Amino acid sequence: MRLNTPVSAIRLDAQGGLAVLAPAGTLHAEHVILAVPPAMDRIDFGDMLSSDLVRLARATPVWMGADPDVLHVQNWSAEQWTSPSTVQHLADYSLLGHILYQRPALDGRLHWASTETAVDHAGHIEGALAAGKRAAHAVLATPGALNSRSVTTPTTSR
Repeated sequence: MRLNTPVSAIRLDAQGGLAVLAPAGTLHAEHVILAVPPAMDRIDFGDMLSSDLVRLARATPVWMGADPDVLHVQNWSAEQWTSPSTVQHLADYSLLGHILYQRPALDGRLHWASTETAVDHAGHIEGALAAGKRAAHAVLATPGALNSRSVTTPTTSR
C-alpha cells in the first residue's frame, strides 16, 4: 500500500498478477482491492474489464452526491482521486451493491471494496466496512494467498 500515490492504470502482467501504474513507478501485486467509487474514470483498465462491468461502473452513483448539505471535514465529491468526473450525473441508486461488484475482475485479482459496492448499507460507513471485509475475505480465501509471500505487520516508531 502506498499513501498519496494515485493509481493511473491497472493491467494484467506477464507473471499472472497485476501491474499497478502510478507516477512513482509500477507496483506488482497478486491482488488489488479498490476502495474508490466504481465509476472512477481516472484509472485506466484498457479493455480488460467486461463491457457489462464498465457500463455498470459508469452508471453507478456515488455516496457523496453532487450537492452535499453539510461538509464537516472534506468534500470528497471535489476530490480528484476519489470522485468520478461524472458524479453530478449519476442517479440510478438501484445499481448500488450490484452482483457484478461481488465478483472479482481481471482473472479474480481485482476486488471492489467501496461503499457503493456493498449489498447492505451502500452509501454509508457500514457499507464501506462490509465491502472492505468482503474483499479482504475474497483475497484471503484465494488458494495460496498467504503462502506465496510472507505477511508482515508494519510497525511505527513513536
